[in-house]
Amino acid sequence: MLKHLKKREKYLRTIHSKSIALNRLIEELFLYSKFDAEAIQFYFERIQLTKFLTHIVEEFQLYNQEVHLELNVEEDVYVYIDRMQMNRAIINLIENSMKFKKQNELLYIILEVIVVDDLVEIKVRDNGQGIPESKLPYVFDHFYRGEEARTSTTGGSGLGLAIVKQIVAKHNGRVKIQSKLDYGTTVTIILKKA
Repeated sequence: MLKHLKKREKYLRTIHSKSIALNRLIEELFLYSKFDAEAIQFYFERIQLTKFLTHIVEEFQLYNQEVHLELNVEEDVYVYIDRMQMNRAIINLIENSMKFKKQNELLYIILEVIVVDDLVEIKVRDNGQGIPESKLPYVFDHFYRGEEARTSTTGGSGLGLAIVKQIVAKHNGRVKIQSKLDYGTTVTIILKKA
């Protein structure tokens, strides 16, 4: 009887986790299709970038103690952004780093702001698994998942980075990625200074 209950509990946990993953996939597909159809309104405002990023870091650290998240700002600047959508883009990058952390190693994520002339670079750097160089040209494509790096526990729809790219494009910005297998990844969002 006890063995039967444990088996049943295991199946229920599996169903629950798969349901959550499926629900997230549906939400991401819906969001991606809305971006694709230009059905999402963007509300741009002049934002002090340091305050904006500090809020993201503080809020994130309230709910997640397993990640060391740090903010480095070279120069405080203002940018015109849609607060909600840019928040989504940066959280997507942080969550992506978490999916590909090295096992048995503390994940470090550094958000860094660098000003170059009239451009602002927001870098999200981690010490995770990294991405093979041959895969880098495809990571922003929708549904691209880099299968050999994925496990059933990391999940993901292959839409996270595609959504980031769409959000940044709506800000007339660019996004680029640098990565080295086993040494981590840096994603850089480039925006114009306000």
